[in-house]
Amino acid sequence: MRLPPRIVNGEQSIAADLNLIPYYGIPNPEEKPYIVRSQAEAGTCSFYAYAAVYVIRKNKRVTIAIIAVRHDETYVSIITRLPDKISCLNLRIACLHIDRGFFSVPVIRRQKAPDIPFATPVIIRGKKGGARQPLKGG
Repeated sequence: MRLPPRIVNGEQSIAADLNLIPYYGIPNPEEKPYIVRSQAEAGTCSFYAYAAVYVIRKNKRVTIAIIAVRHDETYVSIITRLPDKISCLNLRIACLHIDRGFFSVPVIRRQKAPDIPFATPVIIRGKKGGARQPLKGG
């Protein structure tokens, strides 16, 4: 795959997100590994899932990779496969922006390891402590 020189040259902000497409019916054996379960939406709990990687430039996004997600994969394995998918593009990553669908302690621990700055929305759970603690005050 070839990218425009403006994207290849310089550091780029990269975004990764998880997308769910509703699935209705009974999956055949070929589809079954790719049907994931999630919170009910659009009248179903079954979905096709894919993860996408984008370059963010001038408030626009350019899709550079898409991978299918299997039902037995963890968020860590998905977020590990995404950089491998784009490594052939030789992009220098300034920051990786991760969708809130990936928000979990194992993913955050994994992202700290490769020394790529990352940002993710924090999901506030519970009444006190945890992520809510730093948000006290004005």
